Amino acid sequence: MAAKKSDKSQKGKQKANSKSRSPVERIVVWGGILLLLALVATEGYARYSYTTSLEKLRSELQKDEAGDREPLTVEEAKSLIVGSPAESTAGNRMTFQFRGLIKDFGSIHLTFDPNQMNITGLETEQVEEEPVEEEPVEEGAE
Repeated sequence: MAAKKSDKSQKGKQKANSKSRSPVERIVVWGGILLLLALVATEGYARYSYTTSLEKLRSELQKDEAGDREPLTVEEAKSLIVGSPAESTAGNRMTFQFRGLIKDFGSIHLTFDPNQMNITGLETEQVEEEPVEEEPVEEGAE
């Protein structure tokens, strides 16, 4: 009986070895997995950069409004930006756009006094996701 089990286990190992994947197939599969991981990492970093930058700027501007610190300057505001968003300046308004490869996560608009180079306002354009409508639940109906 013990001999039969060892024969079956050896046959199982031979079948497993004969069905191994070709190197080209492995490269394609692992390449696809790595590509998806890179995509997820890029999107996650863009989202993280947007939320972290917005939190830091709001926190510093709240301290500024409370009188706990000197007014926030343009250079200080730029140092609070995380990541490398697309930056543009038009007049007295700076815009930082946070984009992933697939999705826009939002924009941060900073208005500033061109004479003193102090930040005077913050606006955001967060790309809103479509709201999911829930169906009303009828009581007693199951």
